[in-house]
Amino acid sequence: MVRPVFADEVGRFNTALREYHWLGHRLTGQVLRYVAVLEGEWVAVVGFGSAVLSCRAQDEFVGWSREQQYARLKHVANNQRFCVLPAGQLRHNLASAVLSRVLARLSGDYLAAYGHRVLAVETFTDPARHTGACYAAANFQPLGSTVGYSRSAGAYHHHGHPKRVWIYPLHRRAGSVLSATFPHPLLTGRDGAVADVNTLELGGAGGLLEALRKLRDPRSKRGIRHQIASTLTMVAAATLSGARSFRSVADYVADLPPMRWPG
Repeated sequence: MVRPVFADEVGRFNTALREYHWLGHRLTGQVLRYVAVLEGEWVAVVGFGSAVLSCRAQDEFVGWSREQQYARLKHVANNQRFCVLPAGQLRHNLASAVLSRVLARLSGDYLAAYGHRVLAVETFTDPARHTGACYAAANFQPLGSTVGYSRSAGAYHHHGHPKRVWIYPLHRRAGSVLSATFPHPLLTGRDGAVADVNTLELGGAGGLLEALRKLRDPRSKRGIRHQIASTLTMVAAATLSGARSFRSVADYVADLPPMRWPG
């Protein structure tokens, strides 16, 4: 069983890390602590906190701008500590099994604790100490290496020991959601009702255009050239025709003949 650490167990959690993990017990940022219990014994402890402020490999994977990174970094968690305790060290595949179970619940736990989801988990391993095999077995993706800097007291210091960078998307489209040009519902925490276009007529009373006219327009009034309903209708038509990116939607719309929208 993998579960969050209870408030009265934090001291025991910290003691386990101080004794068995070379980095100690300190976690930073928005912290969540977990323990794996097997046959009544603690066999592993796992700690998460806020993502690092700057990591080139992470930035290239997500594809976000600097402004998006600052605004959305809270949606990436950092697995800051993972320690298999002596009681679990002879258990085959225990490390990857613990990681898989904690990752399955992590986003929901962050939403409950801090009011937002996490869409990806990063971690760093030191090649001089271990290979990161448990992360590979848990389906983390290796992204490359750091350049050998650490951040302390608001400044960066070169230590000359690059770490391997790993990422685990908790959502299949984590990168595109984090770099989206609009506030995706997974980022805002508001999951609004979604109209099923497969059950709607495209025109007339009760049709798609009428349904879209009822939506709130999130754009500022300045510079609007087209009504939100007509714009979304064209996007829906492009998507139904196979478009899967902003560029392909734009290409589809550009090829449409001039038309006059009703109303």
